[in-house]
Amino acid sequence: MQAFLAGLFCLLLSGCVTNYYDKHYHAKDTNWAKKFIQGEPKDVEIRPVTTEDGVVSALEAGYIPVGTSTFVDRHCPWFCAIKKAENVGADLVLIDEVLKSKEKRTSVIFLPSYQYSYSQGTVNVNSMGNTTYGSYSGTTTTTSVSAVPVNRDVMIFEQSALFLRKGDFNDFYGAILFQPKRLPDEAYDAIVPVTVIAVLKGSQAEKDGIKRGAKVARINGQVIQTRQDYKSFQSDPCLIQNIEVAQ
Repeated sequence: MQAFLAGLFCLLLSGCVTNYYDKHYHAKDTNWAKKFIQGEPKDVEIRPVTTEDGVVSALEAGYIPVGTSTFVDRHCPWFCAIKKAENVGADLVLIDEVLKSKEKRTSVIFLPSYQYSYSQGTVNVNSMGNTTYGSYSGTTTTTSVSAVPVNRDVMIFEQSALFLRKGDFNDFYGAILFQPKRLPDEAYDAIVPVTVIAVLKGSQAEKDGIKRGAKVARINGQVIQTRQDYKSFQSDPCLIQNIEVAQ
């Protein structure tokens, strides 16, 4: 009982009785995940990141985003993120934590209390006409559990996690592209740029000198300006055989 209560107390203090990584998880329904993830995930790795470069480096190493969790609350230990990663089949979690504030909060812990009682006396036993006299004594212990409120300072963090899985890209060209989401008042034929956000290490794109941040001018010789120009390559990245970037 004492070990159980001590463990519960630690969990309450850690803030992870609720797994916030699980509670705020959003799966990313991407073509990358559908086309390039195969086999079983490996053991989960956790990496702290503080800049965009940390995310891009993971993409260039061949990891594919499968979901995200973002929340503002007390610190949630990383083993909660590992548990969620195992549930969704991710093998890398990038975590960014930023201290936002400090708050006064009240938690409840359960503490045991013990009561002891001592008794003694005499007993007469009559068996087959014979009387035997004796004495007895003993100690009795009773245990109860009480809820005790605890006031404490709690550090509040903005916590973001990106769950990724190592992909199997085979003969994919190797340039990971990005096009902004459609705006509500966007014209059908509006020019919407496509940008290279990462280049896979060892890929043909890297050998061709394609660089992160470049604007895409042509894919397979086809001019890319509107969403319709890019639509087929966005839905099937394996169609991309070469890229020309704007000068």
